[in-house]
Parts: sequence; C-alpha cells; structure tokens
Amino acid sequence: MTDRIRRIIKIITALQSTRRYAVCDLAKMLGTSRRTVFRDLKDLHEGGVPCYYDPKTRCYAIDPKFSLPTSDLSTRETLGLLLLFHKARNDIHLPLRDSALRAALKIENNLVGKVKRFCSNALDKITIKGQSQAKISSLDKIFVQLKEAILKKRVVNIRYHLPRERKSVVFGLRPYHLFYSEHRWHVLGKSGAREGVRAFKFNRIMELHVLDKCFTEEEEFDI
Repeated sequence: MTDRIRRIIKIITALQSTRRYAVCDLAKMLGTSRRTVFRDLKDLHEGGVPCYYDPKTRCYAIDPKFSLPTSDLSTRETLGLLLLFHKARNDIHLPLRDSALRAALKIENNLVGKVKRFCSNALDKITIKGQSQAKISSLDKIFVQLKEAILKKRVVNIRYHLPRERKSVVFGLRPYHLFYSEHRWHVLGKSGAREGVRAFKFNRIMELHVLDKCFTEEEEFDI
C-alpha cells in the first residue's frame, strides 16, 4: 500500500470520527504539509467521498451516512481483521471485545466466496499464544464509564487500591485520555488542582461513579 493510500484512509477515518479536524490538525496527524492535505481532500471529493468544509467550526467532515463498503476490503485487510478477533482476542485484553467480535463476524458473513475461503484456510494454519495479562472482570463497564466521562468532560469519583499501602483511597478525577501500555489499561487525568496529569491503572479501580460535575480540559494537555 502506497503512502498516499495510507494517508487517504487515515483522513477518511479521522473525518468520520466524532472529533472535528481542521486542515492544520490533519497535517500534523499525517506529518505532511497543509498543501498536501488540501490536495487529498480535493481528490476525495472528486472521487465521490462526501467530505465538506464547515465554516462554523472551520473544520472538515464527512457525511455520517457515508461508509466504505465491505466488498472493498482486500484479502490482506480482511485476514488482518479476522486474525485479530478469531485468534488474538483471548490474549489481548481489549474492552468491548464481544461487540468487536460480533462486528467481525458480520463482516465475515458478507465476504465474497474466494476471500472467505482464503481467510478460513489461512486462519486454520495460525495459532497465537500471547503473554498473560491481568484480567479485569469489569473492564467493559469501567471503559464505557470513563469513555463517556471523557467525551462529556465529567468528573468521576474513584475508589482506588494502593497495593503498597494496603489500603484504598477515594478521590475525584478529571479524566482526559484512555491509554494502553505494558499490557494494562490506564486512564490519564488530574486528581487535584495542583497535581499534574497522572496514569491510573484500571485493575486498581475498585469503584467508579460518573458525577454531574463538569470540568474544562487544559489546552496544553498532549498525550
């Protein structure tokens, strides 16, 4: 796949998300110039992708009704997707795993015969054994609660386990970002006005409640 095709796919994916992107944002994300982004946006529009400029937000977006048909997936793209959910789903601690698996199965059921047979034969010859990871029975619940709190900029109240002190503490957290590192999920945020951004491990969260209290994310925060 050429760099330009990868860039085009990234633009489509970004513009179909809930976040708004200005040209400078896309250029920064892609590591390219504004001129290149403008050219790509023009090519997308001429190619039938309904992307448009919103003068109110000064950002670009794609008509939410637009989607790339499943039939456009290449054999490698399809195998990569099915490999993740058929073979690695039990070794990668992903939230909403069952929902993602159902989505993958829906895609698989709509594949053309040749691609479907190829992927089936290939998957039979592949086994994945991942590293052991800490299981979190409430991963989906915690993930969804924190995701909603981040999008709505709501403060959450957390009871957090401190293994060294052998106790738990309760505090309010302004969640900024969800982060996966070293086989663990974390939420990045601030727990106090004077404290900096910290990472809190999901597996240490004993209780979590989303409050009605809103917060303003600091502009200088950068993952």
